Amino acid sequence: MDTLLLRLVVLLGCLGWAHSLSCGSAGNWTIISSQSALAQYANCTQFLGSVSINGSDVSDLSPLHSLTSVQLAVEITNTKLFNLQGLSSLQSIGDKFFIHSNPSMAALDGLAVQVVTGGIFIYDLPVLKSISSLKFLNYINPNGSAQYPFGLSIYRNPALSSLDGLQNLKTIGNSFFLGDLPLISDFTGLPANITTVNFTLSSLSTVASFKAFPPLAAVPGTSGVAVTISSMSVSTLDGLVVPTISNLTISSNSQLTSIAALKSSTLNGPAVTITQNNYLCDYSGINTTALAIRGGIINIANNCGSSTVGSVLGPTPTGLLSLPSSGRSTVPGFFVALVASLTVYFATAHL
Repeated sequence: MDTLLLRLVVLLGCLGWAHSLSCGSAGNWTIISSQSALAQYANCTQFLGSVSINGSDVSDLSPLHSLTSVQLAVEITNTKLFNLQGLSSLQSIGDKFFIHSNPSMAALDGLAVQVVTGGIFIYDLPVLKSISSLKFLNYINPNGSAQYPFGLSIYRNPALSSLDGLQNLKTIGNSFFLGDLPLISDFTGLPANITTVNFTLSSLSTVASFKAFPPLAAVPGTSGVAVTISSMSVSTLDGLVVPTISNLTISSNSQLTSIAALKSSTLNGPAVTITQNNYLCDYSGINTTALAIRGGIINIANNCGSSTVGSVLGPTPTGLLSLPSSGRSTVPGFFVALVASLTVYFATAHL
């Protein structure tokens, strides 16, 4: 009897050890570059450090069916995967999660991750049609730590036609970026509220309005949300609600005629850039007087049919209280250059 009990204890101990097998190396990357190499991690329940699955013959993630957590980052790239079947046990990622450059990946099916601390990047997936499996995702940077400047970035996915799957996010991290998604026509599928530091929409060519777009709130302790809206086809910003804005960039929006929706926003700066919006002649949606008094950088030029800074080829712009009646900035050239640099930074900080 004692011998049987001892054997049972040993067996249970072995099972428990197998159930909590750690792989990888703390602080380092583990590179898995083939299907045969992936098979070596079949019993792993947690990865120390970071892991990159980067192999042109990788077509099956089922060897990772027991994996529940990764200490740092995960990258899945340059594989033959059609989806993410095999990762259904993965619950948490301690840093960033990159899914990119997988030419056959049409969906994220199989993914059930709930927490990603450092940010999610989904990009350069030419046949990706659905991100609905992100419905299990609840938190990106759940503690709002400034250590992680990123959040959710989805860009350069030409076949993606819906944002369904994001509705259960309770935190979205310190940045939210949607760009180069030509089949996204509306914002259905987004969470009810978005709290972030940097917000960028760029090259969403079939989005006609901000209808159903959730309110944007600033992270506590910051001066507002840095808002960038560029290369969009919207005619107005109606539906966009941002109580406090830090930096504001509105550029190259070919159909934009009104920014009146920003009347209810407090603009804290330090930078405002409104350029290359050919039909925007009325700036009554913003009041930059207080910003100018505080020494903010204001670059408003080449709008309203203008092709050069300081000239007006269309109707005289109206409503901008802190600028001359022409609506053109008189800020020195080096300030304009600085604003241009800031614009590039905010537009690419998520990449």
